[in-house]
Amino acid sequence: MDPALPQRLALSCATVQDQALFEALTACLARQLALDYVALSRLAPRKDGRLVAHGLALYRGGEPCPAEDYLLEKGPGQLTLEQDRCRLDGPLYRQFPRDRRLGQYVDASYQGWLLRDAQQTPIGLLCLIHGGPLPPPQALDDLLAPYLPRLSDELQRHRQLQARAAHDQRQQLLLEHSLTLLALLDADGHLLSVSQALCQALGSPESALLGRPLWSLPPLVQDPQLAGELKQSIKLVRRQGQRLRRLLSLPSPGQEARQLDLVIHPLPDTAEGTGRVLLEARDISHWLRDCQQQMQERSQLARALQQTGVLAWRWEVDADRWHWLTPVPTAFAGVTDLASLLAHWSAAEGAQLAQLLARSWQQGDAWQFEGSWQGKDGTPLWVRLQGAAEGGQLPASRLWGLLENRDQAHRLRQRQRQREARLGRELDLLSLCQLQSGHPLAERLRQVCLACARLLELDRVSVWRYRGRQLENLHSFHRPSDRHVQEPSVTPAQFAALFDYLPAQPFLDAHHARVDPRTREANASFLAPRQIQALLAQRIGSTEAPLGLLLLAQEHQPHEWQDDEIELAHRLAQLLAQWL
Repeated sequence: MDPALPQRLALSCATVQDQALFEALTACLARQLALDYVALSRLAPRKDGRLVAHGLALYRGGEPCPAEDYLLEKGPGQLTLEQDRCRLDGPLYRQFPRDRRLGQYVDASYQGWLLRDAQQTPIGLLCLIHGGPLPPPQALDDLLAPYLPRLSDELQRHRQLQARAAHDQRQQLLLEHSLTLLALLDADGHLLSVSQALCQALGSPESALLGRPLWSLPPLVQDPQLAGELKQSIKLVRRQGQRLRRLLSLPSPGQEARQLDLVIHPLPDTAEGTGRVLLEARDISHWLRDCQQQMQERSQLARALQQTGVLAWRWEVDADRWHWLTPVPTAFAGVTDLASLLAHWSAAEGAQLAQLLARSWQQGDAWQFEGSWQGKDGTPLWVRLQGAAEGGQLPASRLWGLLENRDQAHRLRQRQRQREARLGRELDLLSLCQLQSGHPLAERLRQVCLACARLLELDRVSVWRYRGRQLENLHSFHRPSDRHVQEPSVTPAQFAALFDYLPAQPFLDAHHARVDPRTREANASFLAPRQIQALLAQRIGSTEAPLGLLLLAQEHQPHEWQDDEIELAHRLAQLLAQWL
């Protein structure tokens, strides 16, 4: 190696920096050492995480060439990355067949140095390749020792300048084309740049605004207090280095004040420390009015839903928070999350509901579920719960829907089904009675009492005939014991209503016979011994010529006799009148 080389290298690199330094260093090494390939590159990761060397300066055969990019993993650069300095003597093209740079030389040798920034992050690579032996490794290390730290500093500075230039370019594009009100301020609060939207809002051209203090703009001149608050906000942003967001109300003469969503951004300082800030403001007056209108509409909807017994709800899936969006009756209060919701259902219904919620959350399906809700006081209510995912993104972050109290409608449906079932059984009973017309009277009465008790689920059914001032029992059936019984005759002293009230009236329906004023006097003599709680007595025959009575009874609890049951007793009495 030429002893004068360090001095020539020092002269070449003494007064240059940045790209000029990169070019001078690579040129001096390539020409003074007569090397085939000298390159300086900066390192940057790709999207897949692999490091790429982006060329900054390249000399091939002593002549400058366009810089080239290459992947480190394809050649000896990967070893340099792992070892910080790597020396490999040729031939190397077989060891690294994918590195096209080494394939150009038959007996290529390589030496590389990794450059790091102040945080020890790899930022650059200097490599020498020659189709023959390179100078001794230690000699090269001694030659470049003064310059490697300087190269690292210049690469770091080069990277910062590029980032700043890209930032300024994006910022200028934003200011020129943004529909948002934007203003760039210097450390003294003067306008450095403004967006076209701000020029239009103020009614002034850009040339009339640049260089003016922010506080001289008409809206802030009219409201000194607002200007003072804005100054304090900007000082706070500069001092803390964090963005600040606030709502700004700008007065407009003769009009409603404009509501602005203002964000103050601190910008990276230049080397001189300008302390610039970017003001970003959006007019949200229309949005606020729309929100107020929506809140009023929601309030009206909530009142309407409350009057119809419908509740609106929303479930935040990630936070597991359940919200009622309408006033909540006591029976549905206390639900705060999914667990407290499912606690109001039976285990089977809760599992089914949880499955519907999970499918709606994951797949966005709308769903509907009906079941028995257990209120806070233990009272069951029949409700319909329906919902769907909010928004189009899956899995959904929120579900919403309605809960409708359908207890009254459910009870009406149940009563209707029970009535239809009773009507079917009553038709079967009447058909059976018609078929019994050819049998002896005792057998007919036996079959009628048995069928009537079983089909209508009555505890007692009995047929009685008047014998002067007594009632003679023709036949009785007791369903709980499944026995046909013969009861003793009844006198007016035992049950006066059967002799005084019924001959003049077609029937007597005592839902609670123990307290009914028409039947309670027979509690001790007739009702209690037979454990009767509800009694339906139907007259057989006409008012002028009563023949007897048909008694239908329920034990243990009161029973509200339905119209269809009274109608059936009347039709049976007509049939029994023919038989008697």
